[in-house]
Amino acid sequence: MAPAVAVATMEAAQIAMSDSGFEIVERGITKLGAVDIQIKVHMCGVCHSDTLTVEGSWSEIQYLRAQRYEIAGIIDAAEAGVSMKTMRVAGVIAV
Repeated sequence: MAPAVAVATMEAAQIAMSDSGFEIVERGITKLGAVDIQIKVHMCGVCHSDTLTVEGSWSEIQYLRAQRYEIAGIIDAAEAGVSMKTMRVAGVIAV
């Protein structure tokens, strides 16, 4: 039997279905692409469109939804294709 390989995980806020509200879940961290950065999120906002998603008010929304914007944190990692002229690993960032 091959040894188990540890997979890095993170906590994420997601909306599983209409009227279910937000839930905090543990997810695997996906491998970064050539021009991606990884952010360790310290804060996340919720806007009006998020409440409409929770309520199921937008018929075109597909669930499972995870919060991916209105965040602030620290750059954890950056791939070689990322221009780091205005950013640095361990630097503060808001999206």
